[in-house]
Amino acid sequence: MQRSFQPTMAVLMLAVTMTVAPGIASADVIEVGDLNIIQQAGNTSDGLRFLDLSFSVGLNQAGALANAQANYSNARLATPSEWDDLFAAAGIAYDGALTASDAFTVGANADISTGSNYDDGILMNQLGITSQSADGNGALWSEVSAIWSDPTGDSQDSTTRDYVILHHYFEYQPWAQPESYHAAIEQHSNSGEHSTFGWMIVSDATTAVPEPSSIAMFGIGALGLFGYSRRRRQTSAAA
Repeated sequence: MQRSFQPTMAVLMLAVTMTVAPGIASADVIEVGDLNIIQQAGNTSDGLRFLDLSFSVGLNQAGALANAQANYSNARLATPSEWDDLFAAAGIAYDGALTASDAFTVGANADISTGSNYDDGILMNQLGITSQSADGNGALWSEVSAIWSDPTGDSQDSTTRDYVILHHYFEYQPWAQPESYHAAIEQHSNSGEHSTFGWMIVSDATTAVPEPSSIAMFGIGALGLFGYSRRRRQTSAAA
């Protein structure tokens, strides 16, 4: 009996280890595979799934949507308010009145979240880094996620902002700036198809995403029943 019980416990411990943490969490944004899902009660986009930028980086709007819809049939561009919902769920606060959705409005370049208001790059890493920069010696010193808003369909239009940038600057040289993170809304002079830009694409949830604790309990229950059933078969065979 003891030999059959110990493997069962080992399997149960493995199940708990594998199911408790479905991905990296940025406050109330849960990363599950290539999706970043808002799980925040009271957030108007609770349950909305944000695709990571690998679906859209380097593509124009039509190409990005076609690529995303090949995997998620209901994929679409995020609305301005959904950008704000994502930032809120990620725990990103703002320096002033401007928010992520102001990437769709008339105005000049502006930092919107810096210092302790920002999340130290957690959301940037969840969505995916779209470009990195290195110094002349090949040492990495900057990484960004650049995400088109392009509200007029013409990113060379000077009347609107065109994208949000999530930026991590971390060169450690005496003459350089100290490590810093920030989010900004900016204009851009290139077209909406750029090798270092992606698009904010979402997919409406079709089924509820189980809480991590629920997944773990389900796994434990299923494996427990399996172990019980197996021991009963062994007992019957011995009899």
